[in-house]
Amino acid sequence: MNGNMSTKSLLTRALSLLLALVVLVSAFPQGAYAAAPTQTVACSTRYTVKAGDTLSAIAFTYDVSIEEIATANNLKAPYTLFVGQVLCIPASTTTPTTGTGTSTNKGPGITAVRTDRLLYVTTIGLPNKTFYYVKIRDPFRNLGKFVKLGNLRTKKLGNIERKYQIPKLLRDKAVLQVCIRDVKTDKEYCTLVYNPNP
Repeated sequence: MNGNMSTKSLLTRALSLLLALVVLVSAFPQGAYAAAPTQTVACSTRYTVKAGDTLSAIAFTYDVSIEEIATANNLKAPYTLFVGQVLCIPASTTTPTTGTGTSTNKGPGITAVRTDRLLYVTTIGLPNKTFYYVKIRDPFRNLGKFVKLGNLRTKKLGNIERKYQIPKLLRDKAVLQVCIRDVKTDKEYCTLVYNPNP
């Protein structure tokens, strides 16, 4: 009888331990396992996920595709990210610099430089005597929601520099997307500009 009781007690403990392990494993987010990069991918940098980050915004910032980041980190759709998760950002042809206040585009198109309050937009090699709308947005939080800053018109050589006030709600953002749009053709030229005081 004693042997039967100890067997039941041992079996109960083993089942309790197994149940505790199942609960513990299920408590970990699936993304934590998926975040480990594959061995064949070269990482140009590593990015630690912050509150509010999305995979599309991170891909946009580092000029790589969502699929490239997902593949490098074994992420599966719907690409759920977790604060503190470290992502491998695969090597890309254009790696943005941070903290310079300067965009990374090389003509034809636009470049931008910013201070705390001001944005300087320069057109490079664009059609001459063309009228553009100038707009700006936070590419992380306001996808699709641009703020119009004003207008500009290129000169005879297609190059011009204009100064604009950065709206208060965007002044503390680490990265801003600046675009100009041709009022006749709707063709856009965009660049990223980084906060010089991150």
